[in-house]
Amino acid sequence: MNVRNVAVVGGTHGNEFTGAYLIKKWQANGALLHRLGLNVELLLANPKAFAACRRYIDEDLNRCFSTEKLATPNPASYESMLAQQINRTLGPKGNARMDFIIDMHTATSPMGTNLVFTHMDAYHLKLAAYVKSLFPDTVVTSEDELVVDQYFVNSIAKGNVLVEMGPIPQGCLRADFLERTEKVVCTILDYLADPTIAKKLPASLELFHYTKALFLPTDSEGNITAMVHPSLLEKPYPTINPGDPLFVTFAGQVIPFDGPAPTMAGFVNEAAYYDKKQAMYLMRRETVSVPS
Repeated sequence: MNVRNVAVVGGTHGNEFTGAYLIKKWQANGALLHRLGLNVELLLANPKAFAACRRYIDEDLNRCFSTEKLATPNPASYESMLAQQINRTLGPKGNARMDFIIDMHTATSPMGTNLVFTHMDAYHLKLAAYVKSLFPDTVVTSEDELVVDQYFVNSIAKGNVLVEMGPIPQGCLRADFLERTEKVVCTILDYLADPTIAKKLPASLELFHYTKALFLPTDSEGNITAMVHPSLLEKPYPTINPGDPLFVTFAGQVIPFDGPAPTMAGFVNEAAYYDKKQAMYLMRRETVSVPS
């Protein structure tokens, strides 16, 4: 992949301050992201939600970039309209002006340093392996099995990655996560400018595929009736075995996991997903070979 035009995006979710404030920092000093051979553009994706310290105004902007939604005439929501505007600026999707898009996010769940890809090919595998070689605690995940018509802002470009950090409260800054995000983004830009720097890579890479969303139990009126079990909280990517505690009702009744096999979970009890009453994502672990 030949990469020249790169967009770095923050504030896709208005109450995730790390990316938004890094965009402001880099807008004030563009030399920090300068790389020979790259044209780097910065975008504060949802300034209205950022000003309001809200994840979104009408709907999640990072669910508005599917091919279907981008083609919808007269979009009804602010974010749908904004997505089409961003697509015109960075895209269009499928034939984008941008070769690569980096989108920065944070989570309230303990995700650590997390790279999320919409698809995995040799180029992206080597990029992931290179970042992990410098930041060994990095967890690499892929949305390739969960979403067919990808709806992330970074999916506008053929080359893309979402950089996630957590745990951090919504509408809050943490110096350590801001610094780590900046270092990871700069490392990605180093690779995009010169992939030959990835000379000593591991032969294999642990990759996690998101496979399914699990939702909190609710009653007939949609009210939440149970919570994520405490044994799964504060743990990065816990493994859940059949029969393990999954939820606990307000009366203290334990609801076990009824899956047929052990699985891993991510975004456990994520605050941003309570609008959908979503409890976590299930994940499939895979070890893949890194191209030489």
